[in-house]
Amino acid sequence: ILVSSGFLVANLLPQRNSLDDFKNQDNQTGKGNLNLTPSKNLLENPIDFVKLKEQNNEIIGWIQIENTLVDYPILQSSPETDEDFYLNHEMDKRENKNGAIYIQKINYSDFSDRNTLIYGHNTVNGSMFGSLKKFRTKSFFEENDTIKIYTPGHILTYKIYSAFIFDDRHILATYDFTTDEGFREFIEMTLNPESKVNNV
Repeated sequence: ILVSSGFLVANLLPQRNSLDDFKNQDNQTGKGNLNLTPSKNLLENPIDFVKLKEQNNEIIGWIQIENTLVDYPILQSSPETDEDFYLNHEMDKRENKNGAIYIQKINYSDFSDRNTLIYGHNTVNGSMFGSLKKFRTKSFFEENDTIKIYTPGHILTYKIYSAFIFDDRHILATYDFTTDEGFREFIEMTLNPESKVNNV
């Protein structure tokens, strides 16, 4: 999965207290982060999707990256809603230039695509996807290699193997993920990226 960090910019800190209301309290640590300790038993999904969908049925998941501020619901616009509605709307659909974390309709809502592109503002204060800039530091990149995505009924774990700034091309339109050749071309690019910013 590729998480988009370099495309959009905003600078307001969203209200995070309300997001904690949707986490099952038994699965939280003292700092309010999800407990991601591996277990041999079947893990209970720590996100209360029933409660979330009562607020907005366009919430399809929750993303968390340890040691960053990335700990947010993921949304996807319904057919009658504008594709990039959540570019400038919060999860409760109120207008906010910080927007929300979301995927476009080109991707399946169950994250079963070969590549799911997740959008979030690259904020100055580190909220939304702004804290992904931490991956510019080699030591942070080497010590933090996991993304958790929670969906109703599933806990998905992704390994971060590359972090760089992409240009303004739409990744899903640039590479043909419907073919093995197109997918392989994308993977090779991510293994040998040419960042548009020095020292990234």
